[in-house]
Amino acid sequence: MLAFAATAADGQGYPAVKSRVEPARVTERTWYVQGGPGVASAANEGFNSNAGFVVTDDGVVFVDALGTPSLGNELLKAIGRVAAKPIRRVIVTHCHADHFYGLKPLKDAGADIWAHRMEREFLGK
Repeated sequence: MLAFAATAADGQGYPAVKSRVEPARVTERTWYVQGGPGVASAANEGFNSNAGFVVTDDGVVFVDALGTPSLGNELLKAIGRVAAKPIRRVIVTHCHADHFYGLKPLKDAGADIWAHRMEREFLGK
C-alpha cells in the first residue's frame, strides 16, 4: 500500500500548482493545511479551503481533500513529508467543491471515502 501511495503522489496526470500545500502540526499526530481567503480563482488555484489529517497507528485519515485534483495530489505528497503510513480514508465534511474536488488522487492511493449518506449520493454521480 505504501508503494502505491508513493506512486500516486508522483503527480502523474495532475498539473503542477504554484500554491504551497504545507502541513502545520497541531498535535503529535494531527496536521492541517490552510487555504487562502476568497473564492476559487486562477490566482489562488482553487486553494481556498482547509484540510487536515490524523496519523493513526493504522494509517492516515484525512478530513476533506481540497478544491482541485492537483491540490489533492499536493496534499498526498505533503503527508509523505511527515509520515510514512498508508492512506486509509478521507472524511468529506460536505459537498462543496473546495472540500471534495481533490478526492481522486487520495482515492487512487487507496483511501476509503466517508461521507454522510446524502453526500455519498452526490459524490457517486
